[in-house]
Amino acid sequence: CEEGYRLVVNENSVCRASKCIENKNKKGEPCHEEMLAYNGVCELSNSKSACKNTGLGGNTGLGKNTGLGQRLQADLYGKVSCRCALDLGFVDVDGTCYHEYQQGPCKVGQQIISNGFQGWKCMNTACGPGRIRWSDGRCYQVEQSGEMCDGRYELYEVKT
Repeated sequence: CEEGYRLVVNENSVCRASKCIENKNKKGEPCHEEMLAYNGVCELSNSKSACKNTGLGGNTGLGKNTGLGQRLQADLYGKVSCRCALDLGFVDVDGTCYHEYQQGPCKVGQQIISNGFQGWKCMNTACGPGRIRWSDGRCYQVEQSGEMCDGRYELYEVKT
């Protein structure tokens, strides 16, 4: 594609041929490689800051949608939006991002886990209050420190 355009899959094509679509800011200036036109400006692909305060995405557990866990991404067809960063351990539940292995929208005593292409499911933890079962099958105590990055947690192994 020429400068200011990017290659996407043509969803109207029976054989899913590709096509070039415009990738420019509101002034008509081309966005460079690794940049996506979003809300009239060129933003870095996978940008966290472009998704802050969108009113979408991350649930901090306090009932506030903060954009936590979202990154700016383009789908195969060229649609650019803030989406849950699955590669960073977030699970998308109807547009809200939750940390995998945390309670999320599940009942007390359960935690949310990715269910591959099926989305997500709730799993019983059997670890006790304030604890989660991690991907290694062990139970951990979860701590969140104000000194750490937003949405980052420390896990402490539970000694039984």
